[in-house]
Amino acid sequence: MSNDSLIIEILKRIQHEGAETRRAVASLDVRMAAMDDYRRGVLTALGGIHADIAGLNARVERIERRLDLADA
Repeated sequence: MSNDSLIIEILKRIQHEGAETRRAVASLDVRMAAMDDYRRGVLTALGGIHADIAGLNARVERIERRLDLADA
């Protein structure tokens, strides 16, 4: 095998590995985007839970005041 043929084979292998790397990175990009969407959904749900708890806390405080159970 001549030097030129050897260089061509090496370059083909490098090109193939580069294409595989690009596909792997694209796959990771998709997975990261999905994880970001999931994280946003979790944060939105936690925000809703926090709002629900705050509303319940306000109701309990109002009930305690009406029943004269408040500490101060």
